[in-house]
Amino acid sequence: MKIKPEETIQIQGPYGEINGILTPCIEENTAAPVLVLAHGFRGSMDGGGRAAVLAEMASECCNVIRFNFNGSQILSKQVEELEAVLAYVRIKFSAGKIFLLGRSLGGAAALVAASRSADITGLVLWAAPNDLQATFRNALGAEAYNALSAGQTLYLNDERGELTLTPDFITDFAKYDLQGIIRNWRKRPLLILHVE
Repeated sequence: MKIKPEETIQIQGPYGEINGILTPCIEENTAAPVLVLAHGFRGSMDGGGRAAVLAEMASECCNVIRFNFNGSQILSKQVEELEAVLAYVRIKFSAGKIFLLGRSLGGAAALVAASRSADITGLVLWAAPNDLQATFRNALGAEAYNALSAGQTLYLNDERGELTLTPDFITDFAKYDLQGIIRNWRKRPLLILHVE
């Protein structure tokens, strides 16, 4: 069994180039499936090293693409970027099935993108919110969430670095009924991973 090296990729997205990494399937199979990994809120394609390990393990049976969103935390923009990654996958791996794995807010983006694309074979949601408002009211704290709701910009600076959230981060949530999308998910595999 020959291990193929990872490859840095750039995908033209709606908000500039999307940086990613392709971990090729170790099998010499041109029709190997593709697993696309979408990271969570304030995360990255490295995921503290966990995403790289997951990609290496999954490469035993499929090609894996992980990528960084371009800094916007707004769900609609993340969905657009994920759709650009999927367009790249459809061209580069035209013979393979496509699976999505999204973690946290990336799970919400994966759910929305998969619901719009009949060619997504299966979906894995890892700690993905089903109620964006409640999730981020808890994650940000009621005071910060209420400030965003009132139209103020929120500036965060912590161990994960600096982040600016504009009020449209929250108002954009109203465009998506994640629970409704899940209820209408039919005839394709869906795995939900959630640990309390």
